[in-house]
Amino acid sequence: MTDADTAGRDGAGAEQQPEAEPTHGEAAARPTDPWAPPADTVPAGGAPTGTPRPYPSFPAPPPFDNRPVVPGSNGLAIASLVTGVTFCLWPVALGLGIGALVQLRRRRQRGRGLAVAGTVLGLLGLTAAVGGVLAGAIHAHVSMSGAGPVSTQPGGPAERPGPSGEFAWKAGDCFTELQAGSRAERELTDCSKPHYGEVFFRTSLAGSSYPGVDAIKQQAGRLCRSGLEVYLYDPWAVPSTSTVRYLYPQNATQWARSGHTAICFLHDTAGNSTGSLRLDTTNLTQDQRYLLQALTLLDAREDALAAPVTDPAAATSAAAKTGQAIQQALQLIDTSQWSDAAKGPVAALVNSLRTDQAAWQAAGADTSDPLGAYQRALRDDNPLVAEVTARRAFSLIDHDSRIQPDDGGPSGGAPSDSPQSGGSGGTDSV
Repeated sequence: MTDADTAGRDGAGAEQQPEAEPTHGEAAARPTDPWAPPADTVPAGGAPTGTPRPYPSFPAPPPFDNRPVVPGSNGLAIASLVTGVTFCLWPVALGLGIGALVQLRRRRQRGRGLAVAGTVLGLLGLTAAVGGVLAGAIHAHVSMSGAGPVSTQPGGPAERPGPSGEFAWKAGDCFTELQAGSRAERELTDCSKPHYGEVFFRTSLAGSSYPGVDAIKQQAGRLCRSGLEVYLYDPWAVPSTSTVRYLYPQNATQWARSGHTAICFLHDTAGNSTGSLRLDTTNLTQDQRYLLQALTLLDAREDALAAPVTDPAAATSAAAKTGQAIQQALQLIDTSQWSDAAKGPVAALVNSLRTDQAAWQAAGADTSDPLGAYQRALRDDNPLVAEVTARRAFSLIDHDSRIQPDDGGPSGGAPSDSPQSGGSGGTDSV
């Protein structure tokens, strides 16, 4: 048997063997498809070990700005900054700045920084204005309480810093005065002890430079009378020997040291006083204040009754004024919030006033004999009867002790280094 036959017989009886895997070198030699995707290698376990490569990500495009483009800087923003720099025009700066910011939100234009700066300056001006109003309100409150100088004239001089010594005294202070040669020595003391004077008002005097003694005395006398009405609601409570006086600077040096201030005080010409005469919101009840306000309106009636009437026209005018004064007092009484304890005395006062009012209205309407009608109404009306009755019911003084004029002389001839004390003569009487 030949070798060929043996080989054929062996090949026919044996099983077909699988084709062997190519080696690494053989696999590398095979051509690859450049367009085929990368194949993951699969291990014997069957799960792919490779990780798919992600596709690259790109940022989203910005939103399209469809606002109109306006060349140049915003006009409102420029105006806002300019007016804000001047500071006094802060309301304009604030309004223009806000308007510019609103416009710049609707258009593409330069000027946002200018608008913000103008708005900030406007807000600073607003803050300063509010602070000034609050400071003015606090100053007014302090001045009305007597703690600082104040002028009763609208638009009067503002408070000036620096008053010292007697010029720093405030309403409610009492003091003694001793004469040391030609100099008056004054010291604060308790009002319950004997004292020379009681301060009721401190006021600023007009003038940037020293105006002179005569001008100062004229100002001080007028302003002190106004201040007394705030400190002393009830003029009946002042003794007849009390006078209104004032301390004032008598040279340029004192003018600067006083802060342009005058001190108003009450002095009893009969001697030293004991106790305070103060009657204001600090020590009067609400019912007492209401009553005194109503009685103040009735002073016009007393003034009309005190004037001599000799002709029919004057009689008609006086009767009409008296009836009007009573009507005003009745309206105030009607609108006041009285306590339950006060309603009885108030009702009695109202009945008396209405009776007097009817008499005066009839006298004012009498055209046949105006003078005779006035005389009859004057004879029937005694205003003090109803007022005294009401005062007693409200625990107020029941007799009138009006302030009488003083001799007007200074308090002890003070030299140039001591504040002068002026008296209430003539025009300064209350």
